[in-house]
Amino acid sequence: KVKILDNALDFVVDHGWSRKALSCGAEQAGYAGVAEGMFTGGGDDLVLYFIQKCNFQLVEYLKFTVEEHESKEEKIKVTSFIRSAVEYRLRMIIPCIGAWPQAMGILARPDIFPKSAEELAKMVDDIWYYAGDRSADINWYTKRGILAKLYGSTQLVMLTDQSPDFKDTWEFLDRRISDISNFAKISQSVKDNGSAFVETAFSGAKVLKNIAGFGDTKR
Repeated sequence: KVKILDNALDFVVDHGWSRKALSCGAEQAGYAGVAEGMFTGGGDDLVLYFIQKCNFQLVEYLKFTVEEHESKEEKIKVTSFIRSAVEYRLRMIIPCIGAWPQAMGILARPDIFPKSAEELAKMVDDIWYYAGDRSADINWYTKRGILAKLYGSTQLVMLTDQSPDFKDTWEFLDRRISDISNFAKISQSVKDNGSAFVETAFSGAKVLKNIAGFGDTKR
């Protein structure tokens, strides 16, 4: 299954997050195209696999970064660490950026949202954990809510960014990262609870999923 899913990702740009992409992935893996039938969720399964794969790679990156700092006996600068993590994770979307509006639409669907929200929650928790956060009070939720909002808003900017190497996106991220560095002030006004904060990163997805054409983004 994993081999088919990995191969199917190569066809997302041309066929979207679909059974067609899975069928092409199966054939490339040496199976009959009908092997895509083992994925009962079709393209939904492919999107969720991509999210999980990216989050796993992010954790490996976070671990490596922490180990590198420890080997040099350097203290992690939380804001810089989080900024780097967000860019690293968002860059994983670039190969399929033209099809990402469709993916966001899938992730925002009522039947898929619980799973996508769980993955988002895990992602922001992993980033904060490796950044050194061990809070166990209301700040735990607030910090993760701020990070989810930062990730989600930067992701939306990325979808329409036509600048070289998404320069405008990273500049936007630099401006918004102050939300993290100014957390002490923000924590007094943020009222989100633990179950609601994950909705922020997929804000606008219902509109985005109606964008026509998976490959219309021209770079």
